[in-house]
Formats: sequence, structure tokens, C-alpha cells
Amino acid sequence: MARPPIALAALLALVLAGCSDAEGGAAPADADVADALAPNGSASEVPAALDALFCSARVDCSYATESGEAPILLLEDAAGERARTLVLGFACTGAEDADFHLYMDALTIDCGAAGTTTLSTGAPSGRLLGAAAPLVFEHVAYRGEERLGDWGAIKRFWNLAVGVAEGALPNDAVCTLRLRAAASERPLSGDVLRPDDSWHALRFEVPLNTPPGDALTCGQNQLAFDAPAAIMVDDAPQAPFPWSYP
Repeated sequence: MARPPIALAALLALVLAGCSDAEGGAAPADADVADALAPNGSASEVPAALDALFCSARVDCSYATESGEAPILLLEDAAGERARTLVLGFACTGAEDADFHLYMDALTIDCGAAGTTTLSTGAPSGRLLGAAAPLVFEHVAYRGEERLGDWGAIKRFWNLAVGVAEGALPNDAVCTLRLRAAASERPLSGDVLRPDDSWHALRFEVPLNTPPGDALTCGQNQLAFDAPAAIMVDDAPQAPFPWSYP
């Protein structure tokens, strides 16, 4: 039987924070300091008083233990067992009482000649969305917000969990997770970012396996400022974003 969505949401938050029970028990790991971006894609230190929009992102297929990397086992497969899951986190924080919006397009897993799997990221938060055979046995998205201490600042997040079926990745081709995400202080016009607005845009291009072999080997990936990287700043996003929060 599938776990209640609220339980999955809590587990996913723990995994993305680097302190997970991804195998059913506590597995301490060093918490990663979130990468910060100043508006419109330039790198910046996080100021003591937030007066802009800052975002961080990561994609993990494993987590650190004292004995090395361990696979994330989060979503349940058709047999009701926790199985290999990749998790993606996108979170942004605005200035005190500032309003802003998150945007995302579809997540694709591109395996070249072996085919492409496309997953919606805009379904209602917490709803188990089922399989996209043969590659994905389950996927789910969570969106929400929280107040940060006494600052009055709001953090909004858009997290994804994707269960990758055992042996489904091709042995002789790289499969790449692709996704675009953005945050803007004003609602988008025609779902497209405007040059005169304060915004962030990120592009995810994460290799999931290492041929020859069909194992999920994407490890841990954070936002980086030096291209090429698995998660990069997108300085000139063109295509519209179909889904938003709130």
C-alpha cells in the first residue's frame, strides 16, 4: 500500500536536507549550504538582511553515510517495497513579506535512441501520479512555503521524487534528466520571463547512468556557476513555463 502523501513529503524534505531515513532509518549526513543567486542570474553572497530573491537547487540519487554513498529508497514500487528514487529540490526565498512565484516545465528523461520519458511537474501537490513505463514506476511533486524565523521572509519550494525502475535504464546509452525552473517577483506575462523583472532561471541537465551499465549513478548534484554543470543558471530562458506556484 502506498505511503500517505504527508509522510512522503516529510521524507523527501529530509532527503533534500541531507539528513534522511531514505532506507527506513536515520542516516546522518552533513547539511549542504544552499547556493545563492542574486536576481537575474548573477552570483552573490547571502546578505544578513534579505532584500532580493535567492534560490537553490539540487538533484540527488544517493546520500552520504559513514561508509560511503547509499541509494535513496523512497517511493514504493508495484510490489509495495521502497525502491530507487531520485529527488529534485528547487527552493527560493524572498525579502521580508515579499511575494514571488515559482515556475517549472515538464521533467524529461532523454535516453537518445532508446526514447524519452516526459513527466508532469504541475499536478496537485502530494498526489501520487503513477508510472510512466517502462522507466518510471512512480512520481510525485510537492509545493509549499514556510516562514523563516523572525525575519518575516518566505521560502517557497517545489520538490519532486521520481522512482526509477530497476534495470530500465539502457545499458548502452546515457539518460539525461532535463528540466527548467524559475522564480519571479511578478507573475509572468504569457508564461515568459521579462528582462526588466527580478527573476532567477535554472536549467537541469543531470546524467543518470554511466554506460556500459544501467545503474542509477547520478550521485548528488548542486547548483554550480561554472558550465558545464548538472544544474546551471539559465541567463536567457526563452520558452514559456506551463506551471506555477502559487
